[in-house]
Amino acid sequence: LIDLKSGGKVPVDELLGAAYWELCRANHIQVKKVFDLYLHEDGTYKLEPIRDPKLFLPVFLAALTIYRWRNNL
Repeated sequence: LIDLKSGGKVPVDELLGAAYWELCRANHIQVKKVFDLYLHEDGTYKLEPIRDPKLFLPVFLAALTIYRWRNNL
């Protein structure tokens, strides 16, 4: 699973990768590895693995819960 990114790396990137990983898992799509692919304006790129999406998934879900609570969703 590769998540294309433009711009610089931010901490939330790993959380989004974990969310995509869970979406695939929930739909019975096997994903062995998750990566962020950073595309730069000069045509270069950097491929970075997300170490273990299972570790980041609870953080993503907690952030989603807080977002929903703050926005009365």
